[in-house]
Order: sequence, then C-alpha cells, then structure tokens
Amino acid sequence: MLKPHASWIIALLAVSSIGLASPRNAVAAEPAAAESGVEAELMQAERARIQAMVSGDAAGLSHAVGDELVFGHGSGGVQNKAEFVKAFGDNHLHIQSIDVTEQSARIYGDVGVTHGRQTLHFASGMVLQDRYMGVYVRRDGRWQLIGWQSTPIPDHASQDHANTEHK
Repeated sequence: MLKPHASWIIALLAVSSIGLASPRNAVAAEPAAAESGVEAELMQAERARIQAMVSGDAAGLSHAVGDELVFGHGSGGVQNKAEFVKAFGDNHLHIQSIDVTEQSARIYGDVGVTHGRQTLHFASGMVLQDRYMGVYVRRDGRWQLIGWQSTPIPDHASQDHANTEHK
C-alpha cells in the first residue's frame, strides 16, 4: 500500500504528463493563418463537408461522415448518419451558404477536433449563427466527421432582452 504522500506524487505526475499530450501544432484555420500538413487535410475535409451540405451532395456527405456520426444541432435535435445525409443530402433546408470564421483545428493522433463560428444563410432569408465543435477520425487515409455539436449565438436584441428579464 502506498503512503499518503506517495499517492499525491503519483497524482502530480499524472497531471503534469497531460501537458505532454497537448495538441500537436494547433493551427488556426482563418484565411490569414497558415495551414500545413495534417491540420490542412482536416480543414480541407471540413470545407468539403460544408460544400456538400450547401450543394445537396448526398454521396459527398456520406463519404465525409462516419457510420457512427452523432450530429447535435443547436436546437437540441440529434441525427445519426442516415438522418443527416437524408436531411442535408438533397438540401431541402435550402441553405444558400455557410460562412465559417474563427476556425481552428487540433490533431490528437488519428483524432482531429475543429471548432469555430459559422453563419448559415437560408433561401428564406433566415440567418443562423452558432459556435461549433466537430470531432473527426482519420481512417483509410481520410478524415470523417463522427461528432458535431453547435450552440446558437443569439442576436443582440434577444441577448439584451434575456439580460433584462433576469435582473
């Protein structure tokens, strides 16, 4: 059995080793930032998935996401791969464009995590903004999205109203 102080030393070593597992070459993916190597591949995979969503490319979406996909929308809805490809594969939502900013990627071996801010423009004139985090896995030489979660960014009027009501 370990002495009490030995347990603390082991815990300290475990916590300090977390720094050794920090993301390799975390690179911001905004237009001004340089992308290189594996991060560039991941960011290209994310751009290709977004383009497939806007263009209604079901085959491209099916290729871009893993079979185990869990796609969490800012509304609280969750879709699996089949539901996601069906919903976005024919673009029945009429998304005209998706603008991504504040985008970055981190690589952890064969897992990549992206996060950023996106603005979705719909044919109806509706505009949605959210922050997101995507989880990708690299298999068979390509990145596939396996997890997604977005959080809506309220417009200033809604935010001001919410702040007033809680005072």
